[in-house]
Amino acid sequence: MNHRWTDAESTPFLTGWRPAEVLWWYDADTPMLRIDVGFGVDGPKGYVRLLTEGAVLTPNDKTDDGVDAWELRGAERTLGLTAKARVEELIPAGSKIRVWSFKGSGDTGKYGRWLCVILFQHDVLTDEGEWLSLGDLLMREGHAEREQY
Repeated sequence: MNHRWTDAESTPFLTGWRPAEVLWWYDADTPMLRIDVGFGVDGPKGYVRLLTEGAVLTPNDKTDDGVDAWELRGAERTLGLTAKARVEELIPAGSKIRVWSFKGSGDTGKYGRWLCVILFQHDVLTDEGEWLSLGDLLMREGHAEREQY
C-alpha cells in the first residue's frame, strides 16, 4: 500500500494510535518499544511484531497483515543485517513513532509479542504532517515479506 497517513488520521485519541519511542531494534521487524498508554503513563517496555497498514485499513480481515523481515541467523543473515541497518537508518533508537495494536490469535501472536502497525516520519520520505507505515515500506523495498499471524 502507498497510503500516507496524515496527523489527523494518526492522532492517538481519534483513531487508537499511541505515541511510542523506539528503544532498540532486535531485527528489522522486532523493535523494543516504550509505548505511552495515556495520562502520562508509559506501558511496559517490550518487543512487538510488525504488521502492515492493512491491519488498520481492513480491521475485520487481519489474516494476512503480518510482516516478516529477513532473519539475522542462518541463510538469511546477510539480508537480515541489511534490513536491520535500513530500519536503524529510518528510525534510530530514541525516535518518536506512532503504533496501533490489536489482540491477535492467543492475544499476542507469534512468539508472545503484541502485534503493531508502526508509523514514522522521515525528513526525506515524508512531508510535514505525513506518516509512513514501516511494514509496508520494508515490503516495498524487498526487506520483508507478508506473513500470517
